[in-house]
Amino acid sequence: MNKIKSVVVLLAVFVLASIVSCKKEGVYSPSKKIQRVYASSFYASKHLTESWDWDDNLVESIDHYYATGTLYRTENFTYDGNRLTRVDDYAGSCYTAYEYDGSHLKSSNFYRRNNLEIAASYTYSGNKLSQMVITYYNYVKNGQPEFAYLPFSAELNKAIDKCFAQVSADNMEKRVMTLTLQFTWDGENISKIVSKEDTSMVTIGLQYDNKKNPLQGFHCLKSEMTDEYNPAGIHSKNNITAMVIYYSSGSNDVITYTYQYDSDGYPLIVSEKNSGDLFDYQITTYYEYE
Repeated sequence: MNKIKSVVVLLAVFVLASIVSCKKEGVYSPSKKIQRVYASSFYASKHLTESWDWDDNLVESIDHYYATGTLYRTENFTYDGNRLTRVDDYAGSCYTAYEYDGSHLKSSNFYRRNNLEIAASYTYSGNKLSQMVITYYNYVKNGQPEFAYLPFSAELNKAIDKCFAQVSADNMEKRVMTLTLQFTWDGENISKIVSKEDTSMVTIGLQYDNKKNPLQGFHCLKSEMTDEYNPAGIHSKNNITAMVIYYSSGSNDVITYTYQYDSDGYPLIVSEKNSGDLFDYQITTYYEYE
C-alpha cells in the first residue's frame, strides 16, 4: 500500500512541479517553439505523441496521439493577454483554471464535468516556489469511483453524463487526499523535492545540464493525472540529467537522462532510463522545433 501511495505522490510531483523562478508565471515565451514530439520505447517504435499549434507566440492547442497514430485528446489554451488562464480538454468536459497573485501563480484547479477534482495552492519564498499543497477530491458512489482518469471519447462522456445526472446528492460522497510538496533550489533549478501524504513520503534529488530547457515556464496542469511526466522536465531553467528517488517504503529509483542538442543548445533527443525497485524502463523522446 505504501508503494502505491508513493507512486501517486511521484506522479503528482512530476505533473505539477512546473514552476520557474524570477519570471511572470503563466507566460510561456520560448525562443524556440516546439512543433512535434515523438517517442519510442521497448513497447513501441518511434511515433508521434504530440503536435503543437501556435498563434503567433502563444500555444493555441496540443494534439495528443496514441502509438497507433490515432488522435485521442486535444488541449485548447485560453489567455488573458499572453498569460495562461485556462486549458480545456476532452471536448470541454475537463478544464483547468489558473489564478494569479501579482507575478506568482496562486492556484490551479482541475474540473471534470464542472466537478472540482484537483486543487493546487502555491507558497513562495521571495520569487521562488517553496511549497505546494495539492488536494485530490475523489467522488464515489456506493464505494466505487465515479470518475476515472481515462481518455474518454466525446460519446462516452455524453453517456456518463446521462448516468451522472440521475445520481442524487445523497448517494454521493467526497473523499479527499492531500499532498504537500516542499522545494529546495540551487540557483535557477529545483535541486530537491520532498512530498508527503499521510504517512507516505518521497524525496527526490535532481541534477541538471547547463543547456536550455524548451519547456521552461510552460505552466500546464495536465488534464489527466496519469500522463507521463515530460523527460526534459518543466520546472527549472535547465534539463534534468539525473534523479534519485527515495520512497518511504525503503525502495528507490535512479533515473538518468542523456541528450543530443541542436546548434542552439536545445534538446533534440532525450534518452531516459530507469533501473530501480519500482520501475524499470527506457524511453526516448524526440523534439522538432519551428
